[in-house]
Amino acid sequence: LFRDMNEELDEEFEKRQKDNTADDPVKSYENLLDCFLAQYFSLKDIARQVNLEQNTFLLYPYYHYMVDNTTRLVEHYFNRLKPNYPPEQLSSFIVMGIYGYLHFSGANTPEEQHQVTRNAHRLLSDLLHSDIFRKVTGS
Repeated sequence: LFRDMNEELDEEFEKRQKDNTADDPVKSYENLLDCFLAQYFSLKDIARQVNLEQNTFLLYPYYHYMVDNTTRLVEHYFNRLKPNYPPEQLSSFIVMGIYGYLHFSGANTPEEQHQVTRNAHRLLSDLLHSDIFRKVTGS
């Protein structure tokens, strides 16, 4: 199950990245977020079962996969958008934050999902433009 989900997410991310011709770090993070959100909303029944209170064994492989992908982005853009924290720790913080945000959003309708997506983009933008990251000049 998770292998198929991971492959779908990888394919969708690569597809979205083709439009990111400037290799913009913020756009890459947004693309990963959009892939994660689309998958979460399309698999809402499964996603509800993957939580910290129940079925922790389901959460770990998905969490690990998402942290690995986020860490790869952090490391890929390290020379342009340098984090003030270790990449693995920052990635875990981002992934669990997004998961918690979605888990408690209660978004069921397309309108609610659109609102959650819009707010998630705002939160991600605030994070990427905060002092958590340092913009590296000359890159």
